[in-house]
Amino acid sequence: VFDAQMDGIPESSVEHYNELNDYYLQDMGVTRDDSDYLRMYADVVSYIGNYIYMKLGTLTYSYGYTEMISANRTEGFEDTAWTLMHGQSDNVFCAHTLLGINAGSKNISRAEDFIRVCLGKENQSTLFKGFPVNKAAFEEDFIPGEELGEDGYSSSLTMSSGDGAAVTLDIYWPNEKQIDDLRKCMEGLNTAYIEDDILEEAVYEEGINYMQGSKSLEEAVDDIEKKVSIYMAE
Repeated sequence: VFDAQMDGIPESSVEHYNELNDYYLQDMGVTRDDSDYLRMYADVVSYIGNYIYMKLGTLTYSYGYTEMISANRTEGFEDTAWTLMHGQSDNVFCAHTLLGINAGSKNISRAEDFIRVCLGKENQSTLFKGFPVNKAAFEEDFIPGEELGEDGYSSSLTMSSGDGAAVTLDIYWPNEKQIDDLRKCMEGLNTAYIEDDILEEAVYEEGINYMQGSKSLEEAVDDIEKKVSIYMAE
């Protein structure tokens, strides 16, 4: 898998990727690989700068969507497209916050009022991260905050590398069809991804042993099952 991923990638792209990892480790204490940035930021500038050839991750807010749909308006990237990647599960979304009411609560009505506030348009319209799940707030999120230029031009992003090379992405506000595409996509999502460190760490740990050759695939899978069996039973 690694050989297939690296095949044909210029050395300059590998160096740029490693530099970003080093920068994040020094600045944030975690590599870019393991940061929320990698999963939750469109990073279209790196894409049109040919530092990456495919971006996998999640969208977190409307501006990220405008970046993504602007890629194919950049010269040389007209055939760029975006799609959901279902993988092993369908219709999955990443929830920033999960809300629920304990069935045994003595204050059900107050809890319901609290959730109404959280999911209401006023609150959902002021989110820092994440798309609104309130429909009215979603529509408001895609009202441009300033007058748009020709063809819906909104703004630009520029990234420069250490050697002085600069990449600029012109960002265009989505038209009604593009907004509707996202709207339909979000309406079809029904499964929240919830991080589970116990399960994931077991897979990471034994996966490394397998990939480094210290364990066979069968041994690694058996050890994963042993580590998580009690947890899963509970």
